Amino acid sequence: VAIDGPGISGLTIGDQNVPTDSSGSIWLRQVSPDGFKRLSAVDVLLGNHEPAELNGRIVILGATGTGLERSFVTTGGELLSALDLQALFVENLLSGIFLSRSEVTVFFEILATLAGCFGIALLRGRLRSYAGQFAVFAYIACLFGGSLYAFMAYRILFDPSFSIVAIGVCYLGFIGIELVRTQRERRQTAAERATALML
Repeated sequence: VAIDGPGISGLTIGDQNVPTDSSGSIWLRQVSPDGFKRLSAVDVLLGNHEPAELNGRIVILGATGTGLERSFVTTGGELLSALDLQALFVENLLSGIFLSRSEVTVFFEILATLAGCFGIALLRGRLRSYAGQFAVFAYIACLFGGSLYAFMAYRILFDPSFSIVAIGVCYLGFIGIELVRTQRERRQTAAERATALML
């Protein structure tokens, strides 16, 4: 176990280095379990499979009967058995495709949120215009695009969901304040007009 400052930075298994977050958690990258070959242990013991099918392979043993194993739901909504999850870990280990999510990533997520809310505050007078709406949606699109690029190119998990929700709430809040201010000005103008007509 590699310790870096107040937390864990990774694990070493043989000559393989596995990156972790500071709590020691590992972020697995989802691959299709269809590529994992499954053999019945009974068939193997009865000699129904050639030894060559197992040579040079990592074999994970386990029960797959109903009620005998735990199931896990992936972020994509796919149901994986405990054996599939162990095979996924081995696949990540051998291929080196683990995902990364560090404190620096969280810092940039907070920074993106603050920058978006600050930008909305600067544009508060123009939020109802097409230019203001385009700027907000363009920033959200950039967050999505940056998140996807970090994932595909560098295997970094940058989560834009909190930033987008916070920016959306901030946007709606400023729009609401602007509508209230506009209504107040209209009522004040109407009252002044009525007063002028009475005079």
